[in-house]
Amino acid sequence: MNTVPPPFVPGAVVLADVRAPYLRPGSCKTRPAVLIRRIGGSWLIAGLTTLPRFADGRARLSVPNPSKIGLSGPGYLWGKPVRVSALDIERVIGFADDVLVEQIVRAGQLLPRDARALRRAVRNHQNAQQVA
Repeated sequence: MNTVPPPFVPGAVVLADVRAPYLRPGSCKTRPAVLIRRIGGSWLIAGLTTLPRFADGRARLSVPNPSKIGLSGPGYLWGKPVRVSALDIERVIGFADDVLVEQIVRAGQLLPRDARALRRAVRNHQNAQQVA
């Protein structure tokens, strides 16, 4: 049995310490997030939350298959992708699926290269799972 944790790669669902300067300057919260792209010593992530609405009342996009990607309950896209330090990534809890990736692409204002790379990473992960 393989006990080595999965690496931090695009498409991985991780726990990350995300800063929340608009709520409380200097504060951060550990939340699930999807890794999008490594940028030097940081990652571009799509944060996930349990809150179904933004502070202004607008509905967030829901995570279609929360248990399939490692969440223990309902989840929603947090908002725009943000950068976090690679040191603030704690551990992998799952892996994004095609449906979640399309939600992130649609809502996340991703660069076309990031959208292509994220889709490719999820396809590669799914293919590796089928072989294993």
